[in-house]
Amino acid sequence: APLRIVPDRSSGAITIQFAQFDAAFLSSLLSRLAVVPQKMILDIRQLALTDELGEVRRTASLFTGKRDRAFRLTHSTGRDVDWQIPQAKTIWPDEDIIVQIGAATPGNGLVFAAILRRYAGAKIKGDVLPEQLFVHQIVPITHGWEMHVPSGRVTFP
Repeated sequence: APLRIVPDRSSGAITIQFAQFDAAFLSSLLSRLAVVPQKMILDIRQLALTDELGEVRRTASLFTGKRDRAFRLTHSTGRDVDWQIPQAKTIWPDEDIIVQIGAATPGNGLVFAAILRRYAGAKIKGDVLPEQLFVHQIVPITHGWEMHVPSGRVTFP
């Protein structure tokens, strides 16, 4: 499964452990909860690296709603692309959101954390978000090895 939900009945919180971003799967799981949690802990420390920002945006939209010009991606060629966060079918209420990051959290996860901090008021726990956020392209080499090459820098307006 792309993620796992772990409830903490004593505090009314749930922890969502991400292996990958999947907005449709997350929305389906959250819609089945009997009670809206008082606190959501989004643990992205074990997230898989991907160079796909589309699913990052769709997952973030579940907590932020639609945001025009949410962030800018400056490609290594110098070309700037403004990205929006699309409107989700269901937006979760403004509960207390905590995003857990670690030293191994990939660039796509750090972008997700920064989006939620900026637009959903999420608190970041674990490592500090770096000043410069980069997305990486995955370049296969040989024998199952791959390189993670920075392909763009993310900034917020």
